[in-house]
Amino acid sequence: MLGAAASPPGSWRPGNGHVWASQTGVHTEVHTYFVAGELNAPAVWVHNKCGPGHGEDLYHMVDEEAGFWAKGWVEDGTLKMSLNVRREIRLPSGETLVQRGSLRGKQEFQAILKHFEGRFTKIRGVWAEELPDNLRIFNSLVESEGRTAAAWATKTGQWAREAGYSAVYPRVLRGEVGRYSHVEVDFMLPRGRR
Repeated sequence: MLGAAASPPGSWRPGNGHVWASQTGVHTEVHTYFVAGELNAPAVWVHNKCGPGHGEDLYHMVDEEAGFWAKGWVEDGTLKMSLNVRREIRLPSGETLVQRGSLRGKQEFQAILKHFEGRFTKIRGVWAEELPDNLRIFNSLVESEGRTAAAWATKTGQWAREAGYSAVYPRVLRGEVGRYSHVEVDFMLPRGRR
């Protein structure tokens, strides 16, 4: 990991490029490190992968110290993301502690939208038990409010609406109503903005 004191807070610093071979061809990885807001904060990095099997671009911010990440990529005109920026820890007393790192969900969501601007027409939300925040909200509301309202109530739904998305289409629902284990929804821009 890059020492955070090597660059001023809030600055970008080029990392090392790595080239490695595989059966499908040569892949190139370029790491660009971002130094978080304080001198002693852990460095996080953006990782762009190019080459066979990796698509054109991968946005990847990592808080190595806390083990959190924010990833975004485009497949067939659909923006996909994986945000892991907090975890809940259940104590023996029954209390729940929330652990956070240097990444913030809404900021990373907005950065991913900006990074891929003009390259996608919809955002796909994929919610599963491994990263349960959106899934928990969706399940708590789907029976009483319906699929559409439940999807808009999630963090992804709120942030998509703030970014101008106006339609949501539930695509995949695995499990029983209110106890889904896997949900996929598409958030769409108004017709004139696509």
